Amino acid sequence: MRPVTFLTPGGILNAVMLGAFVLFGAARAEAQVQPRHDEIVLELSAEEWVETKTARVVIAVDLAIGAGQFGQARAEVEGDLRAISPKGEWRLTQFNKLRDEAGYERWRMLAEARLPDKVLSSLGATVKNVSRSGRAFHIQAIDYTPTLVEREAARASLRARLYAEAGREVAAINKAFPGRGFRIGHIDFTGQVMMGRPMMDSARTTRVMAAQAKSAPATAVAEKLVVDARVILAAKAP
Repeated sequence: MRPVTFLTPGGILNAVMLGAFVLFGAARAEAQVQPRHDEIVLELSAEEWVETKTARVVIAVDLAIGAGQFGQARAEVEGDLRAISPKGEWRLTQFNKLRDEAGYERWRMLAEARLPDKVLSSLGATVKNVSRSGRAFHIQAIDYTPTLVEREAARASLRARLYAEAGREVAAINKAFPGRGFRIGHIDFTGQVMMGRPMMDSARTTRVMAAQAKSAPATAVAEKLVVDARVILAAKAP
């Protein structure tokens, strides 16, 4: 007759914990021996020129007005800006009030708009014509770099090209290794602008506008945009 073993409550708890550790160890060992899926890493790159047909123009306005006349003067300045170029959406971006010992209010205002490159050659003369006593307009700067919208459109085009290239790579790999079932597992994109033209200062702007007035109209400036992609191709689980 086999002896009967009685377990106390503490013994039952120990037995349950021991069984759990054994099961956990077996599961952990099984997880450790699971083979990792095969991966292939591709480094792809594409480039494209980003061109713009407009330039960001900054106009400085100096005002000398009587006390309390700023509201009317501002409305007149906005009309003058539309006269400079009705093709731009002008925005007043800065107001600075200066001291005047003679009892006048002196203001410096900045306005900017993106203008088509074909109007830049005559911009210097147009700005000079709207200036008058107590109100002077100056070209502060001209920025020929592409807009954010133009850059993002180019990035989207480059990503589409890289997607297509990654798809061709997957097809070629699956043809070379039939039955493995490689697919795109992950893609990381990075990018950079390779070249462009910085904003010109006012002195250089004056020289450029004078030269353009005597020669051909201003031309658009392009930037080279490069987008890199790190593509991970994963094989299907066996």
